[in-house]
Amino acid sequence: MKDPSEILQHIKKVDAPPFLLTRIQQKIKDGHHHQIGKLWYRTAFATLIVLFCINIYAIRGIYMETSNETSVFEDMQLTNYHNLYFHE
Repeated sequence: MKDPSEILQHIKKVDAPPFLLTRIQQKIKDGHHHQIGKLWYRTAFATLIVLFCINIYAIRGIYMETSNETSVFEDMQLTNYHNLYFHE
């Protein structure tokens, strides 16, 4: 394997395209940053609201399922009272 200093000595110098530096500096001065339009903000906000509503709906559905299961157990008198002396 060759020594890294020998490899670096074989690199040739390349000239940059003319006016490249001035073009880069001009773009930096202009400051043309990509700005997000109001429509994108509204779309993102609406999407977050929809996701929030879906989450609430899912959580309510899970809660309602568990409450229905406990009512079925209570109706069938299958609840566990953790009391050995309990008799109805």
